[in-house]
Amino acid sequence: MHMGSGNKRPSQYIFLDNGKSLRDVLNACKANLSESLETVILKAIGRSNYTTAFCINCKEFIPEARPTHDSCVLPKESGTSDAQISDTSRR
Repeated sequence: MHMGSGNKRPSQYIFLDNGKSLRDVLNACKANLSESLETVILKAIGRSNYTTAFCINCKEFIPEARPTHDSCVLPKESGTSDAQISDTSRR
């Protein structure tokens, strides 16, 4: 369902991949005022174990827990200099 439907409560009929409705997420946000909004939403959508990580080479943010960016582990034979690698990883 979407906003153009005749349903007066579309958030009850919009479902996430984990089976929870958008209404479930909104209710969790209202019920957990002591926790940060980000924490409550991550728990509600099933990503409570989400952690941030930083590349050990360039110290840039990595959205998943890995030691380095893919661009930081390119082979030296590729013809790409270290300056080019670090420049592209910051974009």
